[in-house]
Amino acid sequence: MRGADNPKMKSRKIAAALKQKIRTGKVPSGSPLPSARDLTKQYGVCMATANRALDILESEALIVRKKGSGNYVQKNIFRGHRLHFGLADVIGPPNPARNILIDIFPESAIACFKAENCDCHIVPYPDFRDRNLRAFSELDGLLLSDNYVDDDTRDFILSLKLPIVLYHAEYEMDLPFSQVIPDHATSMERLFSIAAHEKVSEIIILGPDHRNGQARARAFETYARKYGFSNGQIRQMRIHQTDFREDLLSLIPDVRGKLVLSCSDIVTYDLIRLFREHGLICGQDYLLVGYDNLGKMLKLPPGIPSVTSIDYSRASAARTAAKMLIQLARKPNAASYQTVKFPTRLVIRESAFQSRKDLIL
Repeated sequence: MRGADNPKMKSRKIAAALKQKIRTGKVPSGSPLPSARDLTKQYGVCMATANRALDILESEALIVRKKGSGNYVQKNIFRGHRLHFGLADVIGPPNPARNILIDIFPESAIACFKAENCDCHIVPYPDFRDRNLRAFSELDGLLLSDNYVDDDTRDFILSLKLPIVLYHAEYEMDLPFSQVIPDHATSMERLFSIAAHEKVSEIIILGPDHRNGQARARAFETYARKYGFSNGQIRQMRIHQTDFREDLLSLIPDVRGKLVLSCSDIVTYDLIRLFREHGLICGQDYLLVGYDNLGKMLKLPPGIPSVTSIDYSRASAARTAAKMLIQLARKPNAASYQTVKFPTRLVIRESAFQSRKDLIL
């Protein structure tokens, strides 16, 4: 058989007609499609030809065929194709701490896009820096890490005609896009209510010299002041990300009886070890609260006490950001900017205020 009488050609024509209905929105995502039996009647073909047409749509991930239930347009099909998103983020080399704190953002977002039947690929930073518009021409939206936003990329990002959701930042960025950030209020209200109750004499805030570290440090200072701690009782120390030993050593002579707030658990555990080498016992000679809660997820070396910590679910934050972007892409004309704040939590452990768990509501 040749031409129009060829069963394979008939299958392709039926598939094309169904795709056109999906593309134009006549059959939207989640809607049922005709069964193979219905298609045989509608197009005057045999069951094998009708099933082959449906197989074509299934192979292109446009429909899902549920035995005993029917055929349905896949979710998140827009204008006849699966939604395709760019992910402006980086997954680094294997490292347990990095995977828990940093890589979990893009990994969770990618898993969410896949579960929602969306395509996704990582857009490298040079495409932003070099203003490579071709890299964005086929995208339905962009999930953007704060690490990609700087003086070299900001104007280009603002020029993109795409739905964009910001994530991975721990402060509200001055950009006209929807954002997902942690809400420090609840955990820090509880922390400083205890610190005030315990009449802590001085607070030392260790803020790594990166944007999220400084955002945490600002939040610590804001809530310390709210609970009555004065300028003379709050000491801010900006520490280097890679070489902070000298910064920590400078604290040793007068840290006794103080509350140390570490804005990074990578710093937290080095601090405990270093202070112990100089005869200072965490939870006895000084109090320590860390931000990150790595102790819950990593096996700590002997002699490291469990650390009172503030943390939030990075995986949930990334999934929320991915789902926000999907919604914006599905209804681009109804886009409105919103900031979703993810709650943080305070967990009391050995390093500070262990006897005051009764004050946590």
